[in-house]
Amino acid sequence: MYERATALKIPIKTLLEGEYHQSQSEYQPNHIIINNQKISRINIIARINKEDLTIDDGTGKIKISFFGETPEIKDNETVRVIGKIREQEGKRYLSIESIVNVNEKELELRQLELKPSKPLKKEEVKTEELEIEELEI
Repeated sequence: MYERATALKIPIKTLLEGEYHQSQSEYQPNHIIINNQKISRINIIARINKEDLTIDDGTGKIKISFFGETPEIKDNETVRVIGKIREQEGKRYLSIESIVNVNEKELELRQLELKPSKPLKKEEVKTEELEIEELEI
């Protein structure tokens, strides 16, 4: 039985760099491998270019495709996209399951959320010694 995969939050750049694997079974989804993890469903917040049906999150652009009718979206709107990774003739794209308009601030928040952080050096961590009073019981 097929269990639906979680739609992971990753930047488009990472999606495009991952190694693509075509499934040999109808019960296993196509996926990319990033850091030894199989990723088949993606959650991306990006701006949409309606003319060429691409989304851009600031790290890269990727084509999107819909089954059925194209939803009502305006050019350059900020959207949250849930989709499955596909590849045809060596070109990667997202097959869209869900697309909704979101606030521009959500794009900024997602970019901060996915920005790699550097570990703090020991001297950068401020610590204080606390005085603890003993209580009589």
